[in-house]
Amino acid sequence: MAISKMKNGNIALSGTMNNAAYHQWAYTSVYEITETQYFKVTFIVTDNVNSEFIENAEITFNDKIKTTDNEGTAVFTEVLPNTYDFSVSVSDYLIEEGSVTIIDEDIVINVSISPINSVDIQSQVLKIYPNPTSGLVNIEISNYKTDNTEYYITDVSGAIVKRGAINSINTSINLSHFSKGYYFLVLKTENGKLTSKIVLID
Repeated sequence: MAISKMKNGNIALSGTMNNAAYHQWAYTSVYEITETQYFKVTFIVTDNVNSEFIENAEITFNDKIKTTDNEGTAVFTEVLPNTYDFSVSVSDYLIEEGSVTIIDEDIVINVSISPINSVDIQSQVLKIYPNPTSGLVNIEISNYKTDNTEYYITDVSGAIVKRGAINSINTSINLSHFSKGYYFLVLKTENGKLTSKIVLID
């Protein structure tokens, strides 16, 4: 039996076979060799107010979690072609979420995140009461379309602890099963994001 490599990269096996009656056949078997391709995905995270790199931002991607270095960079290797969701979170910033499709090359994803205190919320648009609260929070949105509006609540580390949809100008959310402390309510609308601090007390 002979083994040879073809021009297209496949492997061919050739030889002869004999049976009991001394008949002989020649044969050639061709096997296709497929090489798995992996790619590198690099995230660069910056502050959208001053464009500075964000260190220690936590990036969740491809079932892995990595944190950015002092240049706002985190690198994921051995990524297969596919579409993946990702999220970027760091204390005192709004969580940023998105998706990316890997096809046939390494890519760089630039993510700009907003400091919580840089988001301007006018009292005539969003009201949250009672605040501080012992559990139940009422959300009232005035002069603002609620179509396609979602909310999520994060703890002080930026981790999402609750999410849902806003379908009317008045919505109630029960936080009584959460630990006491500070939380942030973020509304995602067609026009951008609104955020406000919630204080949960006994």
